[in-house]
Amino acid sequence: MSDKPGFSISEKEYSMIREEIMYNQNQRDTFERFAYTVVTAIYAVAFAAHSCWLMLCTILLLLPISFRIFSCNESIHYLSSYLASFGKSVDIAWEHYHHKYQEKFKPESKWYKKLFSQLRLDFFLLISASSLLFWLLRGFSIEIHGKLLYGIIILIFQIAAAVIELIVPIRNSIIGTEKKNEMINNWKALMQEQPEQAE
Repeated sequence: MSDKPGFSISEKEYSMIREEIMYNQNQRDTFERFAYTVVTAIYAVAFAAHSCWLMLCTILLLLPISFRIFSCNESIHYLSSYLASFGKSVDIAWEHYHHKYQEKFKPESKWYKKLFSQLRLDFFLLISASSLLFWLLRGFSIEIHGKLLYGIIILIFQIAAAVIELIVPIRNSIIGTEKKNEMINNWKALMQEQPEQAE
């Protein structure tokens, strides 16, 4: 049973949600391993062929993968907060007590410390490195095919990609820290509005 009478979760539903969480975690890890492996291979080929354009390809590869990873993390946060909202039922007592332990015993820290505790900048650093290596292989010449405009467009694209890869993990970190209690409370409020579906 949960903290509020009338609200519980069946063993079958709990198992299905845990499987969904594990699926998203495995998907996230697979995407990350794929990204690191492919980017490393592209770097090796780009240096061997002295091709700056291959460096640009890594950015085009990393952007969609990072969005997919963010989607997996978001699903994990929502599902785990759903389980935590049921409180201390027999089947999910550890979910409840883990959340309560974090609330009671974890030292209070500033918002920026909470933010950086879960902040991962892997893809931001990879995109920044790819951008730098692109210009390095070009001898830091901003003109492309004799056109300054082309170089400026590529530079703007690289900066925009780096900014996106900075915003995405920050938002993910905020969801996993600052908004965790808010999501749990939202689930509880939704259950109170539709008790017949939570029984």
